[in-house]
Amino acid sequence: MNQGYRFKRSGLRFALLANVGLIAFAQPVQAQVETAAQSTDSGGLQDIVVTARRTEESAQRTPIAITALSSTDLERRQITDLKGVQYSAPNINIATYPGDPSSITIQMRGQVQTDLVATSDPAIGVYLDGVYLGRGNGSSLTTLDLERIEVLRGPQGTLFGRNTTGGALNIVSKDPSDKLEGFMSGSVGKFDSFDLSGALTIPINDKLAVRGAFQHSQSGGYFKDTYNGQNLLDNNVDVARLKLKWQPTDAFTVLLAGDYSDITGNGAAFKLISVTPGAALNLLPAAQPGVDGGRAVSSYIGGDPYANQSQLDNAYHARLWGTSLTMTLDLGDAQLKSITAYRELKRTAAFDYDGTPYVIAEANSVDLRQHQFSQELQLNGSAFDHRLTYTGGLFYFAEHARDITRNDYLIGLAPPPFTRAITDGEVENDSYAAYAQATYEVLANTRITAGLRYTRDTRELISRNRGFRSATFGGPVTSEVCSLVAVVRDNPAVCQATLNADFGYWSYTLGVDHQLTDNVLIYARTGRSYKAGGFNIRSTTVPDSFAPFAPEKLTDYEVGVKADLFDHHLRNNLAVFYSDYRNMQRTLQVATPAGPNPSANFTTNAKKAHIFGIENELTGQIGGLRVTVSGGYLKPVYDDYRDTAAPFTDRSGEPFIEVSKYNVSVSGQYELATGFGKVRIGGDYSYRTKFYFAPQDTIFQKGYGLANAQVAVDLNAIPGLEVSAYVRNLTDKYYNIYMLQLPALGFASVTPGEPRTYGAKATFRF
Repeated sequence: MNQGYRFKRSGLRFALLANVGLIAFAQPVQAQVETAAQSTDSGGLQDIVVTARRTEESAQRTPIAITALSSTDLERRQITDLKGVQYSAPNINIATYPGDPSSITIQMRGQVQTDLVATSDPAIGVYLDGVYLGRGNGSSLTTLDLERIEVLRGPQGTLFGRNTTGGALNIVSKDPSDKLEGFMSGSVGKFDSFDLSGALTIPINDKLAVRGAFQHSQSGGYFKDTYNGQNLLDNNVDVARLKLKWQPTDAFTVLLAGDYSDITGNGAAFKLISVTPGAALNLLPAAQPGVDGGRAVSSYIGGDPYANQSQLDNAYHARLWGTSLTMTLDLGDAQLKSITAYRELKRTAAFDYDGTPYVIAEANSVDLRQHQFSQELQLNGSAFDHRLTYTGGLFYFAEHARDITRNDYLIGLAPPPFTRAITDGEVENDSYAAYAQATYEVLANTRITAGLRYTRDTRELISRNRGFRSATFGGPVTSEVCSLVAVVRDNPAVCQATLNADFGYWSYTLGVDHQLTDNVLIYARTGRSYKAGGFNIRSTTVPDSFAPFAPEKLTDYEVGVKADLFDHHLRNNLAVFYSDYRNMQRTLQVATPAGPNPSANFTTNAKKAHIFGIENELTGQIGGLRVTVSGGYLKPVYDDYRDTAAPFTDRSGEPFIEVSKYNVSVSGQYELATGFGKVRIGGDYSYRTKFYFAPQDTIFQKGYGLANAQVAVDLNAIPGLEVSAYVRNLTDKYYNIYMLQLPALGFASVTPGEPRTYGAKATFRF
């Protein structure tokens, strides 16, 4: 495996040729750019221009299930990070990954990645300004200075590629304009929260402009470790973004962008909720009577739900940055675009899974280093008097990662078990793809769409997993044991195994849509999508864990309608879908009594599964009143799921992780003019039914609802100034965002969601 910052030369040559060729071709080209703007003067609902199909078009005329949130929507709904998006779209849930404030897990249409290790890919792709973010780690982006967020539900395998079997989030930040403009914003709130952000566009001349944005955000955290005095679930975030736009001719545009984020804090919090009688952990107080007076482990259950008694100094730090170069050449009826990008992530963490002063299970050190490079070349255009529109492209992606986790277990027991398990994996992934999609108007207002994509993935894992024992009771670690079975080692005498695999797959899209009227669209589509296979980074003494898990394959069927009624005062979007899976990738917790981990999470394949779902979004606006109601229904079923490692356990009746059968949200805003300024009053409520955190049906969260409220005033006395106040979790509802059960150790713990919080904010735009 190539070390450091090396990528395959073929990919770098592709990027170099794409960029140099585009610049050279741009020199003699002159084209007129035709722009059009539409407005609705009736006081009704506005449409949003999206790039869900890699070209600009109206969201209401795009024949896929999409929720588009403009910058105004994000601000008025107090959406400050990606987690807030889940309350504005059906059949989606976004949560912070336990122990990693910079990372998120996204569940969309029943698909979710629950284990953010370097060898497991997400099922929902996240794109920032056209750049694919390969890891869920580092994807917990703020909504600083965004133009819009597009929630694309359902597989996007043709245009967006692999790892989008559940859907995609397309995040678009604001570009520099030709005007001097910007904003400053500050807020304070409960838990010592403070936020300061701003952005500024400076037009240097008529061809060159720059836009910069920054944010500092901090919170003291809502969870307390009373044993060592730490505040947990806190954060200290610094974000910066810079964009340079150069347009030497009307036909050629260069956009150079860079972003940087630094996140620190004390990290994760786990609260003990149950202990198994007779489990070995119950012997710890007798073995270590000096720890907290020898209290029984079970005595730490109960009490303040937002407090624990961990002895570990929890810590977290993530630093991530990226840069991209986007060049666009207008050829008249076609457009050529090149997107070159590089991103880097460094993350360290330490957290206690059990939340007690005993070392039952703790991540003493979690260390991830990842960098990625991508190059995409796109051609978009139209022909035959715009009856035919098309998109084609080439894509290359490469990443290198080193993922090391050091877990400590049951330190102090006799006879001495494994005291430390180290998962050490070095990963190199490469992906190549070519795609094309076209839409043709066969009859007036009737279009057919067909697309095809071929993807080739190569995967490599170098595993150095090992464990350590204490030679004597309570003594120092003195012996090291390799966790890798001898048959897979590169050399039987060396604790290292190199595993390689490659996968190839065709994806397609077929669809038909018809514009019944100017404001009513009906559509039907089907497609096949793909999620890359790979290896289990936690491969250990279980021989089956070294076999690669297969790519996940999905065939999806969807029908829908998008309607703007009553002169754009009522909008109703409905989608019904059926997803047929082969080799669905699932994460299982498997006992490994031979050590060094007492249990480990492995990715396996469910041979057959399907998901049926319904989504509806209804929005109405009358004068200053706007109300939105959205709801989703999901029925996931394993048709054939036999676990080959446990052994041959039939798991077909198990629940899908983090999937609620029903979810609904209601939001409303009322705007009125007063003598001192324009006042906006808003609120929202979201509810989701029971869902599970693990395949075991004992780890679940009951159905719950959350309410938020806000009021904002645009002051007449100071044009451009808005002041607002907000309350989140208005009813102070207790709920859990994560539950962990480790039967091999005999305990379960939870991470609670944020209780009621409130604050005030002021924003000045100029």
